[in-house]
Amino acid sequence: MAYWYVDPDSGATIASGATGASWAQAIGNGEGLDDLFDSAVLGAGDNEFVDAGDTVFLRSSSAGDDTKAATRTLNPNGGTEDKTQSIKVIGVKAATTHEGASVVASDVAVQGETQPVFAVTGAGNDLNFTMTQPLVFVGIRFEIIDQAFPQLGNHLSFYDCTLQTANRFRASGLNIYWYNTNFEGAGAGDFIQTQGGLFEWRGGTCTGSLTTIFNTNPFLSGPGYIEGVDFSGCSATATIVASGSGRHPAIFQSCKFPSGAYNLFTAGSEQESAVIAIGCSGSGSHTTSVQDYEYEDNYGTVDASTNYRVGGADDGDTGEFSYAMTPGDNKTQEGTKCAVKSPWFRVWVAGDGSTSRTLTVFTTHDNGTSGGIDLYEDELWVEFSTVQPDGDTNNLFTPIDNAERFLVNTTAAGADDTGSTWNNAAGSPTNNTYKQKFSVTYTPDYDGFASARVWYAKRMTSSFDVAYVDPRIIIT
Repeated sequence: MAYWYVDPDSGATIASGATGASWAQAIGNGEGLDDLFDSAVLGAGDNEFVDAGDTVFLRSSSAGDDTKAATRTLNPNGGTEDKTQSIKVIGVKAATTHEGASVVASDVAVQGETQPVFAVTGAGNDLNFTMTQPLVFVGIRFEIIDQAFPQLGNHLSFYDCTLQTANRFRASGLNIYWYNTNFEGAGAGDFIQTQGGLFEWRGGTCTGSLTTIFNTNPFLSGPGYIEGVDFSGCSATATIVASGSGRHPAIFQSCKFPSGAYNLFTAGSEQESAVIAIGCSGSGSHTTSVQDYEYEDNYGTVDASTNYRVGGADDGDTGEFSYAMTPGDNKTQEGTKCAVKSPWFRVWVAGDGSTSRTLTVFTTHDNGTSGGIDLYEDELWVEFSTVQPDGDTNNLFTPIDNAERFLVNTTAAGADDTGSTWNNAAGSPTNNTYKQKFSVTYTPDYDGFASARVWYAKRMTSSFDVAYVDPRIIIT
C-alpha cells in the first residue's frame, strides 16, 4: 500500500521528476489524477504507479483546480496487487501538511467546506471511469461540462462529494454508491442515468431544476435504494423516475420530494420496473405522515389514504388509515402478471404446533354506486406467508398454503364482509355493501410473523376503480 499526492497549486510535472510520493513531490502544473492513474505516464521511468490498496490525496487549491479542457479518464488498471482492495482518493484542505497515515479526519474537505475540484471543461468532453478494482472518492467536487460516465469496473463510491454535470451522470457495468453526496444539474434537462448494477444513495441533495431526475432506462441492470435525499431543489413538478426500458425497482425511503404535484413514475416498456416510496414527504397531491407509502408501476398506484376501516390500522400519530389501490388507465387485463400490489404487512402469531390460527384481511372498493359488485378472486386476492417451517432463525418467509397463496377463482367472488364499518370520508366508498374479506387458516409450529399483501387486477369505470385495503391483519 502506497500514498500519492496531487497539488494543483504547487505540484510539478511528472516529466520534470515529480514522483507524487509526498507533498514535496506532489504532481501538479496541469497534470492531475488521470495522469497519476495512467501507468504509461507515471510508470514510464520507474514502473511505479497507483495500485490497488493505495491512497491518493488531492489538495484543495487556492489558485487553480485540477482542470483540463479535454475528455478525462480515470483508469487505475495498472499493478498486480489484490484487485479486491480499493483505491481511495481523498480531498484534503489547502492548509494540510499531513501525509500518509498521519492524515486525520479534520484534514478532509467534507461537505460545507472548500473542496478540491476535479474539472472537465470544453463542450463535448466527458469524465470516464474504467477500473478493475473498487474506487472510492472522499471530499471532492467534480465539475463536468458534459457527462460523468462510469462504464467498466467493480464498485465506485463517493463520500461527501459533489457531482455537478451539464448533461448527466451515466453509469453502466458497475455498482454505484453515493453517501452524503450532492448531485447538481446545470439545467432542467440534466438527469441521473443508472444503467449499471446496484445504485445506492444515502444522504445528500439533488438540485438544478431537473424536470426528470432518473431518466433514460434507469435501473436497467440493478435496483436503486435512495434514502434521506432531498429532491426539493428540483422542478416542483418533476418526474422522479422515467422508467423507459429500465427493469428493476427503485425504493425511496425518508426522502424529501419536490414541492408540487410531482410524478412518482412514468411507465416505459419494461413491465418489471416500479417505484416504491416509504415515509417520503412532499406536497401537492401527496401527503406526509408516519405510514406514508407510495408505489407505482405499469399497472397502477398504491398510496396511503384517510379512508379507513373502523377498528383497523392506526399509526398512532395521524390516526387510522388504509391503502388506496388504483389500477392504471387502460390496464384492463386481469391476472397475476397485470396486478398492482400493496406493501407487505405483518402480524406476530404464536405457534405451538397444535392450535390453528385464522388470518383475515379486509377490503372495500368505491364501485358501490356504479352497478355494485363484489370482486372475483381473480380481480382482488391476498397472498399470505409465514416464517419458514424451521422457525424464525433465518427470518425468511414461505407461503402458508400454496393452494391458497393466490386466491384465484373466476366463478366466485371473495367472501362478503358484513361486520365491518368504513368511515365514508370524502372520496371513500359510498356504499358499505361491497366489503370483502380474505382469510386463511393454518397451524403454526413456531412463534413468528405472518405476512399478507393484496393484489388488485380489476379496472371498473373511470370514476369507480379504487380498492381500499386495511393493513391490519386480524387473528382469530
